[in-house]
Amino acid sequence: MARLGSVSCKRPPLADDAPIPWISSFPETNVRTYVCGGRGLRFLSLDADRVAAVAGARTGFRLPYPWARMRLTRNASSVEYSSRRNGLMAVCPARSEIEIEIGEPYAAEELSARDVS
Repeated sequence: MARLGSVSCKRPPLADDAPIPWISSFPETNVRTYVCGGRGLRFLSLDADRVAAVAGARTGFRLPYPWARMRLTRNASSVEYSSRRNGLMAVCPARSEIEIEIGEPYAAEELSARDVS
């Protein structure tokens, strides 16, 4: 059995990173599959907003990173996220627009073990 997930986020600097303006933190979207009883997590696509990060990940780690124009906007009631792949380093065109309404936080006892693992 496998599960498919899509995660849109803003990549924070790694714990040991000295923050470098513009390159240490940027929007990214990854599409991944979770395989139960197999090899675990597999990334199908890792779109990123920084061409330097894309080139480094593709060259240094052979990761499937396409370059995309991304925007992440947060206001008091929602988070809006948009992504559109650029022609450079994109195998196929893709775009997404996501809007998430911010609700009340869950109490710890309302979450199942699956939600927090």
